[in-house]
Amino acid sequence: RYPMAMARDGLLPAWMGGLGRFGTPVFGVVSTGAAIALVVLAFDAEAIAKLASAFVLLTLGLVNLAVLVLRASEIKSYAPSFRSPLYPWTQLVGIAVSGYLISRLGSAALVFVGVVTAVGWAWHHLYATPRTERAGAIRHVFRRWGREADDSLEREISAAMAGHGLRDRDDYAGLIARAVVLSIPEGADIGEAAARASTVLSDRIGVPTERVTERFLETGSLWIQPSSDHPTATPVALFEVLDVDQLVIVRASSGIRIPAAWGGSGERVNALFFLAGTTAEPGRALRLAGELAGFLHTGARACGQAATEDEVKTALLPGRTVRQYALLPEGLDAGLIGRRIGDLSLPAEAEVAAVIRFGVVLDLDSGLVLEADDQVTVVGPEEAMPAPGEPAPLS
Repeated sequence: RYPMAMARDGLLPAWMGGLGRFGTPVFGVVSTGAAIALVVLAFDAEAIAKLASAFVLLTLGLVNLAVLVLRASEIKSYAPSFRSPLYPWTQLVGIAVSGYLISRLGSAALVFVGVVTAVGWAWHHLYATPRTERAGAIRHVFRRWGREADDSLEREISAAMAGHGLRDRDDYAGLIARAVVLSIPEGADIGEAAARASTVLSDRIGVPTERVTERFLETGSLWIQPSSDHPTATPVALFEVLDVDQLVIVRASSGIRIPAAWGGSGERVNALFFLAGTTAEPGRALRLAGELAGFLHTGARACGQAATEDEVKTALLPGRTVRQYALLPEGLDAGLIGRRIGDLSLPAEAEVAAVIRFGVVLDLDSGLVLEADDQVTVVGPEEAMPAPGEPAPLS
C-alpha cells in the first residue's frame, strides 16, 4: 500500500498507484515482494535482522522529530487524540536512543541508513518537489522565529485529522439535526453561498456576518468530495465563541465553482457544507467533517435530489430517518408543549437530536421543557418513524 499511497500523493509516478482488476495495488505488491526477495537472497539472517532494525529505528527517530516540529508549529488544526507526556524531552530522548542503537548495529547498518537517507532526500527534491505542492510544518516554526510560514499546511493537517474517526462525544447526528439547509439560484457564485451561510451562522454564534466569512477564508480548511454526478465541498472554520459545532448546507443545482481563494482550482460542486467548529476542540470539527465526507461519498446524489429539509438530513444519516416538528399550539404536535424531553416516550433507538427556539439551538438535557413554536428534530430507525406530515412518534 505504501507505493500506491505515495503515487496518489505525487511522490511516485501515477501509474504505480493503479489497481488491478481485483482492486489490489498490483505494482505495490509486486515491487514490495521483489524487494524483499532480493534482500533475502543477498544477505544472511543476521544481516537482514540488523538492516531491518536500523530501518525501524530510523523511522522511530523521524517520528519523534515530526512530533517536535508539529508541536512547535502550533498549527490549530493539529489536534491529536493523544499527546505524549514530558514534551519535548520524550522526543529528544527517543531520537538520541534511536541514533545510539543504530550505531551499535555495526558499519553495515550505518551505511544502510546513510544510503536510505541520501536516496530519500534526492528523490524528494529532484522528483517529488517539482510535481507536488507539499507544505512543511517547519515553516510555522520559522514564523515563530520571524520567518515565513506556509498557511496551506492547515488544509493538509485538517484532512489528516478528519480521517481519524469519531469519538464517543462527537455528536454527528446532532450536527445534522441542527443543520440549516439553503438553496441558491442558478448563476450564484461562492461569494453569495458564503454570504447566506455566514448570515445563518452569525445569528447562531453572535459573530458579524463579514467576520464569519473571513474566518472561513483565513482557516483555509476545505476539501472537495468528487463525484461524477453530485460533487460537494466542505469548508471548515473555527470560532472562539462557539461551544456546539454548527452546519449550514447550501445547495446549488447548477453548480458553483471553487476559486483559489477558497482552496480550490476551479472545481464545480453542487453543494457546500459550511462547518463551524470551536477553537477549544478543533479536532472534533475536523472529525465531524471527515464523517460527513464519508457519507457524502455515497449519499451526495440523494442529498441533491431531496425535496425537503428532512430528506436532505436523512440522506446524511444512512439507516436513520430525520423528522422535524414545529410545536404550534393549534398543530398536530401541540401535546408536546410543556413536556420535558426526558418524559417523552419515543420508539426504541429514537431520540430528540435538536431543539431550536427562536433560531437558537438549545443545549439538550432530560429536564428541558418544550415550549410553543419550538422546532424539535427527532432521529430514529426508518421503520419506527412516521411518514412526513404525521404527528411525532410517541408511544
